[in-house]
Amino acid sequence: MGKTLECISAADRAALRRGTDPWEVRAFYELLRLYADTKPRFVALTAPLIAELREETDVSLGELCRKRQLSERRLRRLLAARDRDDLVHQLRSVIRILGRTANPDELVRLVRYWGDRARRGVAQDYFQPEESKSD
Repeated sequence: MGKTLECISAADRAALRRGTDPWEVRAFYELLRLYADTKPRFVALTAPLIAELREETDVSLGELCRKRQLSERRLRRLLAARDRDDLVHQLRSVIRILGRTANPDELVRLVRYWGDRARRGVAQDYFQPEESKSD
């Protein structure tokens, strides 16, 4: 388990996955401390996603999707997320497909900065293997 997952008890993770208001869960305050540079509303949106994780990774979401052979159709559904609520819904589904593995720091960044640039980053990591990025 990584630093983020270590701060969330099993009971708190279950509560966040069930949709309990993050402000009523002890671990949420630890997440606020870990992501002090992020507005609390973005941490609150991301907390249930982090609670879904069983394993942290440093691999980007797009690369992880490519390596785990997430379908292009599912990726396009994620990239088409209209707003942060839709993004969280799509991310939750993708995280489950990926075996509940993701980079919590990246999840916070995606929720915080969701827009064209974030979409392009995920798509680029999915479609463009690491070796060809330097070309």
